[in-house]
Amino acid sequence: MATSRSKRRKVESENRSFNESWTTDYLFVEHNGKPQCLVCGTSVSVFKEYNIKRHYDTNHSDTYKDIAPEIRNMKITELKKKLRQQKTLSFFASSSNAAAVSASYEVAHMIAKHCKPFQDGEFVKECVLECARSVCPNQEHKFKEISLSRKTITSRITEMSSDSRSQLTTSAQSFCNYSIALDESTDASDTAQLLVFVRGVTDDFVVSEELVQLCSMKSNTTGKDIAKETIAAIDKLQLPWDKLAGITTDGAPAMTGKREGAATIIAKHAADVSNNDNVMKYHCIIHQEALSAKTLGFNDVMKAVIADVNFIRAKALKHRQFKNLLEETDAQYSDICYYTEVRWLSKGRVLERVFSLRTEMKDFLQQNGRETGLSDPQFVCDVAFLADITKHLNTLNQNLQGKDKQIVDLFSHVKAFKAKLGLFIRQFSVQNFAHFPNLNEVKDQVDDFNCQAYVEALTRLVGDFNARFEDFGAHEADMRIMGNPFEAVVDNSPERLQMELIDLQSSADYKSLYTRSGNLSEFYRQISGDSFPELRKHASKFLSLFGSSYICEQTFSLMNLTKSKLRTRLTDDNLEAVLRLATTNLAPNIEKLVANRPQCQTSH
Repeated sequence: MATSRSKRRKVESENRSFNESWTTDYLFVEHNGKPQCLVCGTSVSVFKEYNIKRHYDTNHSDTYKDIAPEIRNMKITELKKKLRQQKTLSFFASSSNAAAVSASYEVAHMIAKHCKPFQDGEFVKECVLECARSVCPNQEHKFKEISLSRKTITSRITEMSSDSRSQLTTSAQSFCNYSIALDESTDASDTAQLLVFVRGVTDDFVVSEELVQLCSMKSNTTGKDIAKETIAAIDKLQLPWDKLAGITTDGAPAMTGKREGAATIIAKHAADVSNNDNVMKYHCIIHQEALSAKTLGFNDVMKAVIADVNFIRAKALKHRQFKNLLEETDAQYSDICYYTEVRWLSKGRVLERVFSLRTEMKDFLQQNGRETGLSDPQFVCDVAFLADITKHLNTLNQNLQGKDKQIVDLFSHVKAFKAKLGLFIRQFSVQNFAHFPNLNEVKDQVDDFNCQAYVEALTRLVGDFNARFEDFGAHEADMRIMGNPFEAVVDNSPERLQMELIDLQSSADYKSLYTRSGNLSEFYRQISGDSFPELRKHASKFLSLFGSSYICEQTFSLMNLTKSKLRTRLTDDNLEAVLRLATTNLAPNIEKLVANRPQCQTSH
């Protein structure tokens, strides 16, 4: 029985194998795993000589049976050559099609990264076709195949966003620690948009910051609502709650409330789900710096400055006249700028220009019958002081801005600024204004100049900095160990790190490696995981922390650019897709997307 079954399988195998003699006898060749007729292109699904012979006898026997063998072989060679040409043409057509689809994805990716309207794809195609007509007119037809219609661009962006989201889900599984940054703002259609960003660190100390989700909140935006959306977004990304290291928010009451704040609720959820009760909660360091600047005082001076600026800028005629005055006097600046409270650097820039243009402004305002404080030397000194100290604050603010900033570096900038404030206070006590050039320029114009009010303002600023950055100061020792383990005091360090710190500090090779390393991630990546597991774990946790919500603020700027007053009908899903592609460091797998969609229709 077994022998009979074996013979039958052998016969079936022989029947299914293609015999080269069929090319000569019946004008068939094997193509894509099936016999195909060289004459008419018909394919036979079953590998049996009977089927092939029947097709030949029925359709081609009368034409080819009496041909001499030499001529028959020449004819077979000719037919094979035609078949190869057809394959080549088919291959090039397929390649051209794939190239057109790939180009469509690339253009859509650029449109999303630059937050351009989707219909700009059609404008891009018109430009490309005009270039093709001038540069390579014989290749113009290839560019016409690229589909860049609004609907196509929308579809491409959605697909690339889904691919980036899938890549993030995969890479997030390798995070050994992560933290989240939350911020909420309202878009052009009055929809509350909550941004949830994740900053994760892998075992190899690769740090990445990515958008988890843009949560569109149609109703209330209380702490519970924000926490609910955030928890759902983290669960959707399949991130384990026991690896959550910190939560950074913008400091709004709904975010930072001790009982009902979103950060408190999320931290409690992590503790309940995974017994993770070590989640650190931070108020954005940049927001705190901006709020601290308001404690300087001199509000009456700032109000007077803003009123003078608005008098000049509010009406077009006066604005033009003032600009003409600046041009005639060859002033340092050609215009005066508005003050915008929500912009971090606006106050310093306005004060600097007002001080530099104080003479021109005073003359212009007096010519227009307006009284101004710029004619009072003490008022000018106050403006000079505010311009100088705000410039120092703006320098700090700029040092705190930027993506991929490490929390230890941000806090070191704050510590350095507090030390500078102490220096300023000591120097003011001996009438030294070396770091306040504007004040130093005009102080002699005031009789019996007294800088006590300025010392008190700086003292208030120091006190507010100490109070606001208390949450960072609570982990200062841990950050110092992570930032420079070779200067850490072993006796004051956590016991779990003491032995490893001694071994690390005793190693000349690791000291040299720390000096040569470009950043902390690179250094900790190269130290031995077997010898320093606790140090690596400690560093991973603090490297994963967001020090600020800068990335959220930057993304909200992109959101306002994308969903402007002219594009209020943009859907929330499409808005999220654009923002994901505009902020991600993960390149969409266009080759894979093209393979899944091989066909391309030309756009109109």
